[in-house]
Amino acid sequence: MGLRILLPLILILGGIKACGQKIVDPCFASVSNLGFFYGSKDLVNICTCIQYRLSADMIEWDGTKWLGTLSSEIDRPPPEGCNMRALWIGYAGWTPDGEAFGLRLDKPLVEGTDYTFSFTYAKESAYNHTTEKEPFSPIVYTDKAQPDLRRAIKVGRLPATVDWTRGSITFTATAAQAGHEWLIIHAVESSGIILSDCELEDAISRDFLQNEETVCMGDSVVLTARGTRGYSYLWSTGESTSSIIVWAPGLYKVEIESNNCFSTDSVEVSFNDCEIRFEMPNVFTPNGDSFNPKFVPKESNMIDSATVRIYNRWGELLFSGDALKGWDGTTDGAPASPGVYFYIVNYVERNGRQRDQRGSVSLIH
Repeated sequence: MGLRILLPLILILGGIKACGQKIVDPCFASVSNLGFFYGSKDLVNICTCIQYRLSADMIEWDGTKWLGTLSSEIDRPPPEGCNMRALWIGYAGWTPDGEAFGLRLDKPLVEGTDYTFSFTYAKESAYNHTTEKEPFSPIVYTDKAQPDLRRAIKVGRLPATVDWTRGSITFTATAAQAGHEWLIIHAVESSGIILSDCELEDAISRDFLQNEETVCMGDSVVLTARGTRGYSYLWSTGESTSSIIVWAPGLYKVEIESNNCFSTDSVEVSFNDCEIRFEMPNVFTPNGDSFNPKFVPKESNMIDSATVRIYNRWGELLFSGDALKGWDGTTDGAPASPGVYFYIVNYVERNGRQRDQRGSVSLIH
């Protein structure tokens, strides 16, 4: 990317709304790594140079400093708010023709519709040696799938500035822009840092925990609240880590804070009896009363399915069916004679393991 000795600029991406139009990933959360990145389906790293190279740099504020490739070069903190991540793009003296990135819109542009996109941005004096004297005035484009500046349509510039300011660009989509799904921000005369337009609840949503966790008695479950560096956590247990280990059932809550912005969520944890048990009785009485009327398991736990075959003392098969529903003591529609019968049960445990159980049962009227 060449020797970086030029004056960067900070641009804060804020309140991106246009006639209901939204940026799909205003928090830059779809890119996992800091530094150089290849992009995602919602956030594209665009280089205007002939030979492809990575241009934009992902950085992240940890509450005291920037982290990432350019962390040692940038000394201005972001303004107060929930913003955590940012993109740095260099000007034409840094990378030929400057650097850019694309943000995917939630729906295509419509011909004849007015759109407004607003940003907050400022000059940042991080470099001692610079020929980059121009205030920042990024160029805005739109493009269709797989954004490329060589075919993108320019819609204008944001007002030039040195200090923190908020500027907007408004345009009416032309026939050529109909169907465009990307907004491109391009640095040419000066460099900039584009801060995500991200409230904390937008970044992680209120559902950053699963709605319910079920584990086996005797086991534990790890609850993890999503977030990133610079977030602080407070659980209902008093713990302040991003993850906690839970051994008991109950409702667990967590509050996440970043730069005086808060988001909360909770999860109900329950514990199941996961011990595998299967036991058949040795007697049953299908005599019309409600006591032991069927030959069914005395106990069945964590069993997915079971089949039973009943034989008389001569080895003749009298019944075959679902062991969990049981045998009612009849054969060919008539009550079987009192006596001792033999059975084979094949059952499948919840973990998929297949087992057999053999024995005898006394039928008593």
